[in-house]
Amino acid sequence: MKINFIILVLFVILVSCSTSQIVTNGTKAQEIKELAVFKPLTTVYYIDRGNSGNYNQALSDSLQRSLTTLIDTLLKPSVKLKTLNIDLITNSKVEFELVKITNTLEKSPFIDKVKIPSYLDSLMVTQNVDYALCVVHSGFTRSNSNYASNIAGGLLLGIATLGMVYTVPIMGSSMMYCFILDHKKGNIAFYRTSKMTDTNPIKYQKKQLEKIFKGYFNISKEDNFYY
Repeated sequence: MKINFIILVLFVILVSCSTSQIVTNGTKAQEIKELAVFKPLTTVYYIDRGNSGNYNQALSDSLQRSLTTLIDTLLKPSVKLKTLNIDLITNSKVEFELVKITNTLEKSPFIDKVKIPSYLDSLMVTQNVDYALCVVHSGFTRSNSNYASNIAGGLLLGIATLGMVYTVPIMGSSMMYCFILDHKKGNIAFYRTSKMTDTNPIKYQKKQLEKIFKGYFNISKEDNFYY
C-alpha cells in the first residue's frame, strides 16, 4: 500500500468534524452479547515536501495499536469483546475484504443489502462468532516545517494577488469507517463514519470513536468527552 498521492491545498477556515447518522439493519446493541474485533485497518500518509505524501508504516502501526486499545476501553463496559486469532496471511485477506466492504458501503444507502463476503462469513463461522466489529481508517498529516512553508506560500500568494487569492493548507485529515458484520442476517448490523479535516489523525482518534459509538453502545461516562 506504499503509494504516493497528491493532496490539494484547499480553502479552510476552521477544523471541521462530521459524523454520519447511525444506520442499522434493525439489530440493537443489546442483542449483541459478544462482539469479535478485527484488527483495525489503518493507513496514514505523511507529507514532508510540497503536497506529495507517502504511506508511513510507523504512523499507521501506531494508530492501529492505539485504536485497538481504545476499542477495548470504550466498549468493554457494554459488551463482551473477543479477539480473533488469525495469522498474517489470513489478516491480509481480511484487510482486502474490509476495503471492498467499505467501498460498497460508501455507495449503498441500504446496508441490509450489503452482504458479508463469503470469506469473512466462513471465518466468523470458524471463530464461532455472530458479530464482528471492523474499523477502517485513512488519513494524512504534515511535518511542522512543511505546514509552515505552505502557510508562507499562501501569504505570498495573497500579497501578490492583492488579497484576491489566498490559500490555507490542511494540516491533516482523518476518515474513519466503522461497521459490524452480522453473521445471523448475513449483512451489516451497524454502520457509521467520522471525518475530521485540518487535524492530526493520530491525535483525535478517541474523539472519533466516541462519536461513532455514541447513541448505539452504552459507553461509560468516565470515557466520554464529546467536543
